[in-house]
Amino acid sequence: MRIRMLGPLRVDDDQRSMVITAGQRRTVLTMLALHAGQVVRTERLIDELWADCVPPSAMRTVQGYVFRLRRVLGPGVLQTRRHGYELALPAESVDALMFEQQLERGRRELAQHEWDAAIRTLTRALALWRGPALANVPAGTALNAAAARLNEARLQALEDRLEALRRRARGSAIVHCGPTPAQLPPDIAGFAGREAELGRLDTLTWHGSPDIVTVAGAAGIGKTALAVHWAHRRRDSFADGQLFVNLRGHAAGPPVQPLDALARFLRAMGLPDHDIPDRVDDAAGLYRGLLAKRRCLVLLDNAGDAGQVRPLLPGGGESLVLVTSRDSLIGQAAGPDPATLCLDVLTCADAGLLLSATLGENRLRTEPGAGSELAALCDHLPLPLRIAAADLAARPWASIGQLAMRLRLRRIATSYDRHDALAAVRPMLDLSYRALSEPDRLLFRWLGLPATQDFSVSSAAALAGTDELAAAEILHRLAAARLVDEQGDGRYAMHDLVRAYAAERLATTQTAAEQATAIGRLHSFYLARVDYATKLIYPRATADVSR
Repeated sequence: MRIRMLGPLRVDDDQRSMVITAGQRRTVLTMLALHAGQVVRTERLIDELWADCVPPSAMRTVQGYVFRLRRVLGPGVLQTRRHGYELALPAESVDALMFEQQLERGRRELAQHEWDAAIRTLTRALALWRGPALANVPAGTALNAAAARLNEARLQALEDRLEALRRRARGSAIVHCGPTPAQLPPDIAGFAGREAELGRLDTLTWHGSPDIVTVAGAAGIGKTALAVHWAHRRRDSFADGQLFVNLRGHAAGPPVQPLDALARFLRAMGLPDHDIPDRVDDAAGLYRGLLAKRRCLVLLDNAGDAGQVRPLLPGGGESLVLVTSRDSLIGQAAGPDPATLCLDVLTCADAGLLLSATLGENRLRTEPGAGSELAALCDHLPLPLRIAAADLAARPWASIGQLAMRLRLRRIATSYDRHDALAAVRPMLDLSYRALSEPDRLLFRWLGLPATQDFSVSSAAALAGTDELAAAEILHRLAAARLVDEQGDGRYAMHDLVRAYAAERLATTQTAAEQATAIGRLHSFYLARVDYATKLIYPRATADVSR
């Protein structure tokens, strides 16, 4: 059980992610989570909820909130004590408390001049953030103060990490050792099925041969989800770390160039920017040298052609390269002795497992055959099926059969063509898009601009011309609907097909001038951040790059 409040409040367990819908229940849970393992007096909860306007029924109302929270949290988690309540969870189960612990540890390491350790610790601490602290929690005096303290601590962590990077860069030389990279995106929530394919990957990579494995298949078939899930299952087999890059080989914008990917990998292995060559051959040689004595997993996602892949191959040693691509021949063109796993649509059984992981077996049993019909209408493709499952999970009262009927009608209305990659997911995306509020639709459309590979809450807010709190709440809802994916470190990304759909919607609603203005807002935001970072690293600098 994990309570996440560095962003919109959310409760996660190993099976699912839960949103507390009622505002005052979020307030109670946040107060208890900030003091996990301690008793919070009922009077403090009442004061936070109502301040000077306490109703006569306050005590009974708090008891009702606690009762409903227990149904979400499960038995034994929320305990009644003599004068109040205790959330019986360790600090490691609450992201805000874990952040504070790691921040304190990072500052100790910084004071002891342990630059690499401080960078690793502070990077892990910052990765816990998904947006402004307590973003969707109605706050009184205590929680407003807590949110301000946490947000200020986040800025301090950013400054401390920059200081550690600056100090290390001053005294570092290029060495063949460094921090252990851990670039994998978060594992796929609710991943289910695909055991045969996971087993095939295990077989192909047994004893480290071959060096290159390609997972190939059509758009939306689940290549990235399978590769990332397998990588998390096998991460302990690669003691020297994991490298990851989305090469954007089939995205709307330009693909990632090999030099940019190499620079990303070299930074992850501890090289400061001034030591990274500006020629592909030189950077690739340095990269291969650093990997020669390491056992790393290198995940190259969404490769467009062999030219993107070849410079990123280790060139020997014990590392494994896992490539995902729509081209099944890309591994053979990129290097010697490759292996390929061609991914097909989900089997009926795996489609059922996917739905069951999100909705629960009981809900599927109440409508026999409806889940199978829904999977068939999604062509057994994981992407539209996950979006459909998210839609149903957000509406526990909704009928699976009714959603299947709406999807069938939508396919008819859109002249469905199963051979068109976007057409295969458009009917389900249409239904999910229509279920959004207008502010949520607007931000979703803006994210269709090919302005950035991934984005933070702050950059999304700049793009849409809104405030960070509103953007954080919208991104949280879009993530729950599986229209965006959380990447860790407070960043989000979109599947290429979902981004293409958002771009289609944007083109029909916003003019070219409005789109140019939005990109201008984003550029201004980035320039302001660069200016801020420059002044932190070079305090005597007076240039303002935002001009």
